[in-house]
Amino acid sequence: MDAEQAKQEKPSEAVAAASDAKSLLAGGLKQLIDELPLDGVGGPNTPTTIKQSIALARHLQRRANALQTPEEKRQQAELDRMIQNPNDKVTLTQMTDQAFRASTPTRAVDQLVHILDVQGIPRFFTPFDRMLLKGFQSFGSYLPGVAVPAVKDKMQEETANVVLPAERDLLVEHLRDRRTEGVRMNVNYLGEALL
Repeated sequence: MDAEQAKQEKPSEAVAAASDAKSLLAGGLKQLIDELPLDGVGGPNTPTTIKQSIALARHLQRRANALQTPEEKRQQAELDRMIQNPNDKVTLTQMTDQAFRASTPTRAVDQLVHILDVQGIPRFFTPFDRMLLKGFQSFGSYLPGVAVPAVKDKMQEETANVVLPAERDLLVEHLRDRRTEGVRMNVNYLGEALL
């Protein structure tokens, strides 16, 4: 299946997922739980409600995994690698929290390069992204007005599927599309200019 076919099939998957959610909310949850196989769930003394909860969690996780796009799978693998190394998580937090609060690109480069020099380049990044960060670490100070916006753009691109645009028209359109699909949204407003 090529990328265009995947794009065309994704809305039907979203509609199917929304339909699943609606049926769950419309009383289908009890029926779904009753239909879930409990073989191999828990031990012989595990109460039925606990077995059902575990089986339901497995079912929902499998459904969520089936709906992931290749890009979401790539990003999930990257997050999994980050979780395995707490130091990388600290480095990423410092990069986003400290380096981009600077008022000038020159100061942002200084902060980011310092963090990378002290902490190292996080290992959870892809080899290509690690190479880009190494290039930034080595040459970012020569063109901070170009390097910092490029890094910020990359960060916004990486978080675009979980961080929505704050511009009213774009946000309203996104929320309207999700409502049409039957998906309820919880919106948390962030105060960071970066995001």
